[in-house]
Amino acid sequence: LQQLASSRLNRHCVHACRLTKGLYNEIYLLQFEAGPDCIARFSCDLTHPAAKFTSEVATMKYVAQNTSIKVPEVYDWDCTVYNPIKIPYILMERIPGQHLYRVWDELTVEKKKYVLSQIV
Repeated sequence: LQQLASSRLNRHCVHACRLTKGLYNEIYLLQFEAGPDCIARFSCDLTHPAAKFTSEVATMKYVAQNTSIKVPEVYDWDCTVYNPIKIPYILMERIPGQHLYRVWDELTVEKKKYVLSQIV
C-alpha cells in the first residue's frame, strides 16, 4: 500500500494504519514525508461492481466542481483487481473533522435540524 501510494502520488509514504473496517469498505490513513495525509479506501467485496465504484468517484468530482460542498479530492483510483495491491481502491484527500456519530447525542435539537438541513 505504501509503495502504491508513493508511486501514484509522487510522494514518499512513510506510514499506513487502518482506521476502520466495515462491511463494504476498509479505510487507511496514509502519512507522507512531505505533504498532507491521505485516505485509502478499499472495497472489501471483490465482486464490487466496477460501475458502482466509477460512479462514486464521478459523483465526488461532480459535487466538488458544481457545489460548495467540501468533498475529498480524489488523487487516484482503480476499480479493478488488476493493480499492484489487487483490490479496488481510492486514494483521496483527508478532510479534518469529527465523525457525526461521535457528537450527535451531544447536539441540541436545533443543531441536529441544522446539520440535517446541511446534509439534505
